[in-house]
Amino acid sequence: MISFYLQKNPVSREIKQLLKIAASDYSENKKYDVVIADKIPKNQNFKALVLVKKNLNFNSDIPILETDLVDLCQKGLNFNAVDYTKPLIEEELFLIKEFCAKNTVLAEIPPVSFGKTFFVVLSHDIDHLSLHGMHFERSADKNLDNRTFFEKIKSFLANHKSLHDKTLGFFALFKGGIWKDINNFEKINNIEKNFNLSSTYFFAPFKQKGISYDLKNAENHINFVKKNNNEIACHSVSGQNSLKHAVNEKKIVEKFAPVKGNRVHHLDFESTDFLKNFEKAGYLYDSSLGLNKKTGFPCLTTQPFVPLNCEKLMEFPLNVQDGSLFKSNAMNLSFQKAKKHCFNFMTFFQKFGGQLVLDWHNVFFNPQYSSWEKLYIELIKKSFELNALPVTMSECFEFFNERRNSKILHNKKSNSNLFSFKTVPKNKMFLRIWKNKNLVINAENELNISESKKCVDILCSDKTLVTVSSKN
Repeated sequence: MISFYLQKNPVSREIKQLLKIAASDYSENKKYDVVIADKIPKNQNFKALVLVKKNLNFNSDIPILETDLVDLCQKGLNFNAVDYTKPLIEEELFLIKEFCAKNTVLAEIPPVSFGKTFFVVLSHDIDHLSLHGMHFERSADKNLDNRTFFEKIKSFLANHKSLHDKTLGFFALFKGGIWKDINNFEKINNIEKNFNLSSTYFFAPFKQKGISYDLKNAENHINFVKKNNNEIACHSVSGQNSLKHAVNEKKIVEKFAPVKGNRVHHLDFESTDFLKNFEKAGYLYDSSLGLNKKTGFPCLTTQPFVPLNCEKLMEFPLNVQDGSLFKSNAMNLSFQKAKKHCFNFMTFFQKFGGQLVLDWHNVFFNPQYSSWEKLYIELIKKSFELNALPVTMSECFEFFNERRNSKILHNKKSNSNLFSFKTVPKNKMFLRIWKNKNLVINAENELNISESKKCVDILCSDKTLVTVSSKN
């Protein structure tokens, strides 16, 4: 059996939730196969030890795994990491699971739906209702765009990579007659419905710097989005600055649709303290912790988590933005390089599970940005190829909220380990038993079962009982 010997604090809370394994809190009166600890246990009543802090100086002949998990969580979950290119927390979690599986029976609730590899969250920030709205706002406000004419031309040529994009983009600068602005909401809907998918649209509560519309002028678009079974969320412009603003913004958007989540416009905030405002305002999730000019793992994990200064608000880090890939002041990639980069990026999620959060702004679903639109379609196709599950933000929240509240029951009977769910989950959550050459795994009354080289996945009913016994 496995036990946690961790201090009671938010980091320990999230370590337990990210691992989500069958384990109990440490008791000096019990014996364990493996103890996962952030300090040295007083009694050595265990056969193997995982240290989630380095330099604890424990000398013993038993198997020991030393990791940097506490430090990584303190930095990553506080959005203070330096290197965002890899999900370093997930790599440590995987090492811990492998170590536990070698030294005992390991059962977990993986961060993914049964039969799938990971979630792909489809989302769209609505900064402008149309491409012409974006151009007009930037031209009218010198504080938003004070570049010279030649600087604008240079930027335009850099952001429109192909000759096709440059040609259509040039004509799109002129409203009416030569090239008319298209309804990008219909375009997005047609693309996603072709795959039978829905997505989340983040609408701003009111006009502000970088937002060229009032919400009342967007009512037809909001109704269209809702009618086609998509989710409406808030694109905060000032809620990060005060609780009063956060509450007010949510009320404004909720006049048009129910709102569960939020993303800060331009990801513009000074520290993660703002998340407490959103939690108190009644949001269930946030997706503001991300990078404007890079892709990556801004919180070093592929999973959502409750920020260390919150109690229940769930954070879904933003991994990939369209502009981060293509804009000249960001990664400035060609279509082929952006595609290769994203496909390589997806392999981390394929290994660790969790959710890949995409943000494709509505205004770039226009012919003059055809490469941007094409990549979005390619990422959806690749998701299905990798057996991932595209979802809305709200659907992803429902899964992981239930996962946080689920518990594996673990009992021992003679030489057998018995596993079941305390309450059977609804969202195709399942038990994963890690294989060991000395183990025999049997399931009774299961709904489905899948087996790989390393694990056996079991979709449970309320009567499912998984028995793991030793061949000896």
